[in-house]
Amino acid sequence: MLFYETGDRSTKEKKYFERRNDCAYLSAALWLTEDKKYVIPLINAIFTICDEYTWCSPAHVHMEKNPSPEKIVGFKELF
Repeated sequence: MLFYETGDRSTKEKKYFERRNDCAYLSAALWLTEDKKYVIPLINAIFTICDEYTWCSPAHVHMEKNPSPEKIVGFKELF
Protein backbone atom coordinates (compact mmCIF):
# COMPACT_ATOMS: atom_id res chain seq x y z
CA MET A 1 0.00 0.00 0.00
CA LEU A 2 3.03 2.28 0.41
CA PHE A 3 3.16 2.83 -3.35
CA TYR A 4 -0.47 3.95 -3.50
CA GLU A 5 -0.14 6.22 -0.49
CA THR A 6 3.21 7.85 -1.32
CA GLY A 7 4.26 6.75 -4.81
CA ASP A 8 7.35 5.05 -3.32
CA ARG A 9 8.38 2.18 -5.59
CA SER A 10 11.90 1.66 -4.31
CA THR A 11 11.04 0.16 -0.90
CA LYS A 12 9.06 -2.74 -2.38
CA GLU A 13 11.31 -3.15 -5.41
CA LYS A 14 14.43 -3.30 -3.22
CA LYS A 15 13.04 -6.33 -1.34
CA TYR A 16 11.72 -7.80 -4.61
CA PHE A 17 15.18 -7.80 -6.19
CA GLU A 18 16.95 -8.84 -2.96
CA ARG A 19 14.84 -12.01 -2.78
CA ARG A 20 15.56 -12.90 -6.38
CA ASN A 21 19.26 -12.13 -6.01
CA ASP A 22 19.39 -14.33 -2.89
CA CYS A 23 17.79 -17.14 -4.86
CA ALA A 24 20.24 -16.73 -7.75
CA TYR A 25 23.29 -16.55 -5.47
CA LEU A 26 22.23 -19.57 -3.44
CA SER A 27 21.50 -21.54 -6.62
CA ALA A 28 24.91 -20.68 -8.02
CA ALA A 29 26.65 -21.50 -4.74
CA LEU A 30 24.93 -24.89 -4.56
CA TRP A 31 25.70 -25.66 -8.19
CA LEU A 32 29.35 -24.56 -8.01
CA THR A 33 30.24 -26.08 -4.66
CA GLU A 34 27.73 -28.92 -4.32
CA ASP A 35 27.75 -28.03 -0.61
CA LYS A 36 24.48 -29.14 0.96
CA LYS A 37 24.53 -26.21 3.39
CA TYR A 38 22.94 -24.11 0.61
CA VAL A 39 19.92 -26.41 0.10
CA ILE A 40 17.72 -25.25 3.01
CA PRO A 41 18.43 -21.52 2.49
CA LEU A 42 17.68 -21.97 -1.22
CA ILE A 43 14.41 -23.74 -0.48
CA ASN A 44 13.48 -20.97 1.95
CA ALA A 45 14.34 -18.31 -0.65
CA ILE A 46 12.17 -20.03 -3.26
CA PHE A 47 9.24 -20.38 -0.86
CA THR A 48 9.59 -16.73 0.18
CA ILE A 49 9.21 -15.69 -3.46
CA CYS A 50 6.32 -18.10 -4.00
CA ASP A 51 4.59 -16.69 -0.92
CA GLU A 52 4.52 -13.11 -2.22
CA TYR A 53 1.05 -11.63 -2.65
CA THR A 54 1.83 -10.96 -6.29
CA TRP A 55 5.01 -11.16 -8.35
CA CYS A 56 4.20 -7.84 -9.99
CA SER A 57 5.49 -4.43 -9.11
CA PRO A 58 2.85 -2.40 -7.22
CA ALA A 59 2.89 0.15 -10.02
CA HIS A 60 1.78 -2.54 -12.47
CA VAL A 61 -1.00 -4.16 -10.39
CA HIS A 62 -3.38 -1.20 -10.08
CA MET A 63 -4.45 -2.22 -6.59
CA GLU A 64 -6.13 1.14 -6.10
CA LYS A 65 -8.91 -0.14 -8.35
CA ASN A 66 -9.43 -3.15 -6.03
CA PRO A 67 -9.07 -5.91 -8.65
CA SER A 68 -10.30 -9.42 -8.02
CA PRO A 69 -7.73 -12.14 -7.19
CA GLU A 70 -8.36 -13.67 -10.62
CA LYS A 71 -7.40 -10.41 -12.30
CA ILE A 72 -4.25 -10.06 -10.18
CA VAL A 73 -3.17 -13.57 -11.21
CA GLY A 74 -3.58 -12.51 -14.84
CA PHE A 75 -1.23 -9.52 -14.59
CA LYS A 76 1.98 -9.94 -16.58
CA GLU A 77 5.15 -8.52 -15.09
CA LEU A 78 7.75 -6.86 -17.30
CA PHE A 79 10.73 -7.33 -14.98
